[in-house]
Amino acid sequence: MVFVGAFLAASVAPADAGSPSRTGNLYASGQFPAGKTYAVEEVIGLNEGALPNPTYLTGQFLCIESRADQALFTTYSKDGDELVFGKLVLSVTFFSNRPPGLHAGSLITATSSDPLTIKAVFRRNDLTVLTAESWSLPPKQNNN
Repeated sequence: MVFVGAFLAASVAPADAGSPSRTGNLYASGQFPAGKTYAVEEVIGLNEGALPNPTYLTGQFLCIESRADQALFTTYSKDGDELVFGKLVLSVTFFSNRPPGLHAGSLITATSSDPLTIKAVFRRNDLTVLTAESWSLPPKQNNN
C-alpha cells in the first residue's frame, strides 16, 4: 500500500475553486451546498476529467492507512471470514475534523447529509482512485 500512497501524493491536483478554504468553515450535517452525489457503485464508472463542483461521494469505507490530516481508504466486501479489498481507493484530507479513533482497520460512512467531497478521479489499471476532502463538522459529544 505504500506504492498507492506514493502514487496519490504525486497525482493530487490542486483543489478546485468553490470549496471552503483550509481555514474556512466546516459544514453542519445536512448543510452542504447543493451538488452532484455519487454512490460507490456509480463513482467506479467515472472517467478522469472535470467534475461538477461540488461533487460528493457516499458509502462505507475501510481505512488502510492513517496520518495526521489524511487517510487512505478502500471499499471492501467479506467472503466468509476473508476480507476482500474493492476496486476503489480514496485518499481523504481532513480539516480539523478527523474522526476520533481513526486508524487502519476502522470504518467511516459518508452519508448524503455528511458526504465526502470528490476532488479528482484517476483510473489506474483496474482501480478507480479518488482524492477527496471531508468538510463535515465532527459529531457533538453527548455527555449524558
